[in-house]
Amino acid sequence: MAQDRLIHVLVEFESSSYVRNAVEAAAHSFGHFQIPPEALPLGLKIEDIDAGFEPLKRSKAASGFQRLLMGAPTETESIIVRATIPCARLQDLIAANGDSCRIYEDPVIAPFPMSPLHLTDRPLGTAEQVTRQLGLPALTAAELTGEGVAIAIIDTGIDVARLQARGVTARVFPRPESSHTPRANVRRFSPEHGTMCAFAAHLMAPHAALIDVPVLVPHGHGQSQIQALLSEALLAYNDLSVMLEERREAANFTSLVVSNSWGLHRPDDGPNNGQPQYHNNPNHPVRDAIDRLIRNGADVLFAAGNCGSAAPGPQCDRDPDKQDKIFGANGYQDVLCVGGVDVENRLVPYSCSGPGMWSHDKPDLAAPTHFLGSEARGTGTADVGTSTSCPVAAGCVAALRTKLPAQRMSPTDLADVLRQTASFGRDNVWNEGLGFGVIAPVRAAEKLGLL
Repeated sequence: MAQDRLIHVLVEFESSSYVRNAVEAAAHSFGHFQIPPEALPLGLKIEDIDAGFEPLKRSKAASGFQRLLMGAPTETESIIVRATIPCARLQDLIAANGDSCRIYEDPVIAPFPMSPLHLTDRPLGTAEQVTRQLGLPALTAAELTGEGVAIAIIDTGIDVARLQARGVTARVFPRPESSHTPRANVRRFSPEHGTMCAFAAHLMAPHAALIDVPVLVPHGHGQSQIQALLSEALLAYNDLSVMLEERREAANFTSLVVSNSWGLHRPDDGPNNGQPQYHNNPNHPVRDAIDRLIRNGADVLFAAGNCGSAAPGPQCDRDPDKQDKIFGANGYQDVLCVGGVDVENRLVPYSCSGPGMWSHDKPDLAAPTHFLGSEARGTGTADVGTSTSCPVAAGCVAALRTKLPAQRMSPTDLADVLRQTASFGRDNVWNEGLGFGVIAPVRAAEKLGLL
């Protein structure tokens, strides 16, 4: 990593009277809020701070975040801001502040490639085959339809008109906001990927509501790249947790399933002045945010990725030591990590195999992909990648949650049942391709006494 390279970071530092006074003044004046320069860690400049990112406060006593303007921080709460600094200044910033300042990498995240290398976009089956294979008629007969459940799609945004054209009549709710000063509307750009995910999620849970959480937005020349900083996902998880904790009227559902079809294509192992990076840092704030969601009863699913060594996507790292590895949040222990199979239950060659970096047995499960479904990218095109497999699995979870809210069974326990009842596995023994097997919601429902 070149020393003059600019890096995106989250900076966490101790609260002070300067911050508390500024928050209170902003609340009374309804004016623009800015962290006072005298409150910043030594060596961090006001021009380093991203003014478009609303600072967070974090309690030391309990894992959890709030947007700073929800109320002045106490002496036991720390502040988190987003900044961009030259790599050369990082070590000086750390040395000047010691333990009172913690710095976390804030890398670029993006949807997994939609057109994997060496594999045609020709559909290998249909959505109707997928629903029959996964047992939709039996689930529907048992009224396991996703009624009263919401599926949050953390992605590029949902084209509701496209969904309706494909026969999906789901209620689609906007992203919840946990701030008294809502952020500006997120720009949307070619929401094909998010629409594809929304369609896939609704296949097995046709009565579930959808929550549109667009965090991946256009960047680069001609705005041709769809991506975001990881901190945007952190804010989204925070907003969803606050919604669950406050049980707002908008949360008129009994269970929440969160589908994530994004990740890192190239974990950066370059020197970062001795600081752990997102993909290898067990204490990153994103991990706390996801753990909080799960404690609040949300089932959180991630795509395994499309960097399988048999047919890696064009943006994947060709280093054999990094291929077929599952990094970052996609491999956290308590999330369900989903690989991809075709309609014949054969592992698709680009599906990222395990093991995971944080939990060895990743992926947990596999689900169908590469079928004719949303046609979000054009007539006759396939819904592809583990980006599709993940929301298909999320729909299966939502179907089970129709009669099994988190108060009756925690996300961790339900994940165990899904692993135990998976099909086409090897006697409930994990393997690096399918995990514990292909998700089998009917078998899970039978084991849970829902059929």
